[in-house]
Amino acid sequence: MPDNRFGKSNRLRKSADFRRIYRAEKKVITPVIIFFLCQSDGAEPKLGLTVPKKVGKAVKRNRIKRRIREAFRLSKHTLGQVDVVASPRRGAHDQPFEAYLQSFALLARLLRRGILQQTEPPS
Repeated sequence: MPDNRFGKSNRLRKSADFRRIYRAEKKVITPVIIFFLCQSDGAEPKLGLTVPKKVGKAVKRNRIKRRIREAFRLSKHTLGQVDVVASPRRGAHDQPFEAYLQSFALLARLLRRGILQQTEPPS
């Protein structure tokens, strides 16, 4: 049975970790969430959240964060060794919880296809 907790080992908290993930320039855009990705140093996937004020007031932002954390907690066993920063899109607060789960399912499918191993052309 997978460990479905969302503990400290599954969280990104340091700004250096966020910068490392943004610098990796791997991005997956879904209808509800924009995911920024980087290969993880640890054995478990980690989640960081950025919810800008343009998404809504504090009550809406906190609800979105709870939904993203719960969807990650239920889906983390399918993600593998990856660090993820999730940023919701406008209108995410109107979406049902299933849309959040579908976003993580899409991310898991793309990770299985190997999007982190693809090399970018030099710019």
